[in-house]
Amino acid sequence: MESFGFYRRWKVVIYITVWSLITIAIACVLLPFNSQSFLNIWLVAVVFSACLAVITPFLWNIIKFGKLMELKAPLNLVVLFALALLAIIIWLGAGLFLLYLIVPNQWTLSFSTLPLFALIGVFVYVVIVQRILLTDSSQQECIDEITEDPHLEVAPTHDKGMPSAIDRISVKINSNVHVIPVADIYYLQSEGDYVLVFSEQGRFIKEQTMKYFEQNLPSQKFVRIHRSFIVNVEAISRIECYGKNKQIVILRSGAQLKMSLVGYRSLKASLNL
Repeated sequence: MESFGFYRRWKVVIYITVWSLITIAIACVLLPFNSQSFLNIWLVAVVFSACLAVITPFLWNIIKFGKLMELKAPLNLVVLFALALLAIIIWLGAGLFLLYLIVPNQWTLSFSTLPLFALIGVFVYVVIVQRILLTDSSQQECIDEITEDPHLEVAPTHDKGMPSAIDRISVKINSNVHVIPVADIYYLQSEGDYVLVFSEQGRFIKEQTMKYFEQNLPSQKFVRIHRSFIVNVEAISRIECYGKNKQIVILRSGAQLKMSLVGYRSLKASLNL
């Protein structure tokens, strides 16, 4: 858990460092195109770089988890182009608006500089797309290697061909595959077409449905207490009421999960209450 947190902190440090360097680069590029003072140019670089740094993670998630790369050609190119155009418009509009709020009487960005910013936005967008393509490619190669491994353990099946209760969950982070023992899982949370897995090792995202886990996790240990939550009963610290016919589950990790009435009945039955 601590090592995972350390890993995430380092990613934040690297991200801030990269955008600091981009800010310096933008300021250096703007110098020949403007007669304003260096302080004003630096302010413009900071504002526009900060706006782009905020927008970039949203673009990454939209392209990555929206599966835009998996669309058939030429639809994927059209969608990616439209998204790039929209992102650049939002970025430039947000930057100009913030700049106007900060120094309305001291700086106005000339329209001649906007194409330069647009080129910077296109470059960042292309880098994001290329990075996602490389990540997906390395993940697929890793998955292929694991699938072809003759020593890979395969979950046993029942006579009717239905899989038995799983005892581990594999998740991908970049090109790495992490294996989480089911016993280490605190709870699972629905996130659209994905599921967030909260465990002793940290939080992971799994491309799977809640229905799958509800059917395949050990039923004596895992209970679906809400349409958005499946909880490990062994991780529960206590159950508290916070209103009429309303209860929450408090885990040993400190997490608080709300329960539906049906989920509360299921949990009571599982705990023999």
